[in-house]
Amino acid sequence: MRRAINIRQMCRFGGVAAIALALAACDASHSANRATRPTTVTPPPRIAGVQAPSTPVAPLRVGPIRIALLAPLSGEFQDAGRDLSNGAAMGLLEAPSGSAEILAFDTAGDIAKTTAALKAAIAAEADIVIGPLFGKNAAGVAPKLQAANLTALSFSNDGSVASSHVLIMGHAVQVETARIVQHAAANGAATIAVFGKADATGEAALSQANREDAAEPGLFIRPALYDAGTSYTDIARNVQDVLNARGRQAERTETAGRLKAQLSASPNPGGELQRLAVTRPPQERPLFQSLAEQFQGLIAAGAVRESAINAVVARYAAEGPLGGGAVNAVLLTIRGGELSTVAPMFQLYDAEASGVRLLGLSGWLDMDPARARELHNGRFAAPPASEAFDNRYEASFGKFPSELAAVAYDTVKLALAASAAPTARPIPPAAIKAQGEVIGAAGPVRMSAAGLALRPLEVLEMRPTGVFPIDPARIVEPAHPSNAVGTPALITAPRPAGS
Repeated sequence: MRRAINIRQMCRFGGVAAIALALAACDASHSANRATRPTTVTPPPRIAGVQAPSTPVAPLRVGPIRIALLAPLSGEFQDAGRDLSNGAAMGLLEAPSGSAEILAFDTAGDIAKTTAALKAAIAAEADIVIGPLFGKNAAGVAPKLQAANLTALSFSNDGSVASSHVLIMGHAVQVETARIVQHAAANGAATIAVFGKADATGEAALSQANREDAAEPGLFIRPALYDAGTSYTDIARNVQDVLNARGRQAERTETAGRLKAQLSASPNPGGELQRLAVTRPPQERPLFQSLAEQFQGLIAAGAVRESAINAVVARYAAEGPLGGGAVNAVLLTIRGGELSTVAPMFQLYDAEASGVRLLGLSGWLDMDPARARELHNGRFAAPPASEAFDNRYEASFGKFPSELAAVAYDTVKLALAASAAPTARPIPPAAIKAQGEVIGAAGPVRMSAAGLALRPLEVLEMRPTGVFPIDPARIVEPAHPSNAVGTPALITAPRPAGS
């Protein structure tokens, strides 16, 4: 089931009632109220002939683990902050008494205040940060986190901001994309179009889909993102383009044309071919390496730039991999009103009758199955119901939990589990990644090597009477950038007609 929204915050506390106290009081001044302070290590007596270390040794930290909650406790996003605080409180209340304390700092959803909140958390000797909510703010404070050797478990779902000291605890688009693409490929989809707005979600879904493409022999991803200002008339034309079945040789010819345009626009065509020899899918790299050598040989022999480009493009058109041909499935990366407007276009152009299945992400849970006829028989990835957590949360806070509350709960559980094992303080990112699974709101949760939280996701099918499970909830490992390429450099999205 989907969850709602609610916020609490706490300094040290012993029960739910105490969480509601002093929402604004937990800032940097909380440090004076803590019962437990770091123990100062008394320096050993000086020994003649032995120099004292030039760099001071930090005092050993003892006492409860200090978790700094960075959340919007005021301003436009304070309802989301209340949910995060409530979820974090519940995670802490279920921990052994006295094992940890949460120190709350208001970010107001703003980068300047997030930076100030992190500075206060560092001064308060936090062992780990949970938050901030927004990916752009997490990315903005990443250098300061690294400088302080502090790890942040961000509530964001923007997996693109994951870094050495920022780990993503939200439901990352990349993870949901991996789940639904792997499901579709396992069920016979050979060519999947990624269709939606060219925003952060669309770009993240497309990049991950291409990583799955590189990791799955026989899978072909067709990008079909449109610019934010694209008219619905032009979007409808793009829908027609995607559904228009084209031969596999035609795909290769089109790609060769895009390669020619790419090389012609490059100040260094030979270097561009060398780059493609590294970034293209593994099966294509030998060909591009050979094309790069051919181009350099032609130039060294006195050929003019244009004729050398034409020669390597002609060779690619003859030897390059065949395209994916007709689309079998379309992954829609949009949600809400945009989804309600665009999805019917696929119905209008007989997508289902052509054997094309619509796919989606967890945003489909917001749609009314009875009304969303255009999505019927479509499939999407989503977290399973979390009835036990929902009931406990409602008993504590008097309302149904939101997705953010569940994310905050999972985050505290993972942080506490990592801190329970022998580890340094502050808690390093490696300790979080090495922790393994903990039981979160909707089942096991663990951190991937790429810094994305992995949870069980099920595949649901939209029908007139509701959504029905097709593939049971399980954790999937997204194809990682280290062993799969990102968006293929030669493939571009359909653009509005006339553009």
